[in-house]
Amino acid sequence: MRSRAGIKDVGKRGYNREREETILWDMALLGANTAESLLNTVYFYHGKFFGLRAGEHRLIRLSNIVVERNKIVFDEFRGKTYKGGLKDLKNKPRYIEHICHENGERHSPCLALMYSVYIEKIRSHAESVDSFYFRPHRGGKFEYEKSPVGSCTLNKILPEKLLGKAGLPRKTAHCLRVT
Repeated sequence: MRSRAGIKDVGKRGYNREREETILWDMALLGANTAESLLNTVYFYHGKFFGLRAGEHRLIRLSNIVVERNKIVFDEFRGKTYKGGLKDLKNKPRYIEHICHENGERHSPCLALMYSVYIEKIRSHAESVDSFYFRPHRGGKFEYEKSPVGSCTLNKILPEKLLGKAGLPRKTAHCLRVT
């Protein structure tokens, strides 16, 4: 069975997720061409690599993300399952490393490089405003405004800004956790 986007159905779980991701890259909805596509990319891979739920995206801060030459590190301090209080003394926060490339060989697309670009562009805002996601500049510049992205707007990135524009089946940010 084929959808209108030409993606083969692979069973009850829906469509081939790798193919959907490729379509998002091919349509430049993911990437580093514009401030919006870079924001979408960071949001998408936070959900995919680090298993963030929709509401947890608003909890992350600049201090949670460390980008090294070839890897991206997520160090959770607060989330749905880890709040950092007395009840969590027996639990450990998530510490996840995503190795982007081995032996210093760059590839395209290089997510470690994209994360570095995003962090450099928002660093001054993130140090004064307690947030990680900032609105792309309304004038089309490759910059971000000092205004944080709200939770409703964040929750619309995957279903509307990415999948909706690509003509793919609607999913929520929670679906990224299973990819």
